[in-house]
Amino acid sequence: MAAGIEYLNYILGQLAGLARLASRRMFGGHGLYCDGQFFALIFRDTLYFKVGDATRNDYESRGMSRFRPYADRPYLSMTYYEVPADVLEDGEQLILWARRAVAEALASSQRKTWGRQAASVTAERKTSKTAGRQARQPKGGAPQAVEAALKGAGTLKAAGVLKAARVPKAAGVQKAPGTRKPDGTRKPTETRKPTGTRKGASAR
Repeated sequence: MAAGIEYLNYILGQLAGLARLASRRMFGGHGLYCDGQFFALIFRDTLYFKVGDATRNDYESRGMSRFRPYADRPYLSMTYYEVPADVLEDGEQLILWARRAVAEALASSQRKTWGRQAASVTAERKTSKTAGRQARQPKGGAPQAVEAALKGAGTLKAAGVLKAARVPKAAGVQKAPGTRKPDGTRKPTETRKPTGTRKGASAR
């Protein structure tokens, strides 16, 4: 079989029965599209079809190899398998297998779309729940962290860990000085009588 572009033209001729068939250069080879759906690729003069759970056994039972995008790496594709030689040479059989590959590609694309939509809906629900919780919080109230701190302080105070702060004495208020007794206690200060008053003054 001729290499390169001639092999591509041969495959396109065998698949001429598919509607709106197109090819694009990619992966160092060519990608094949049907109705805009990527379903096959040609790499090093080998045709690979898209497979799924329903069609994988058709390829594995014939011992067909999986697509290996990198020659120096052990990675093997689980979704693209080499097309059997007898199918490749039979145009009708090849179109039948190609349509199955298109169906698998479409199903895979739909699953990815549904997965993205489900992830988007989940994210919107989480955002809505968060907004609802924030809306239910009373306006002007202390934040939960502040409330927790205040409650914690009250608990510590009740347990005797925190002591009440001393209230400073009012300015100008002092205790009256007293005379110390021999035992160290103070005696109350005697109140002096007003000056100018004489006791027992005799008349002249």
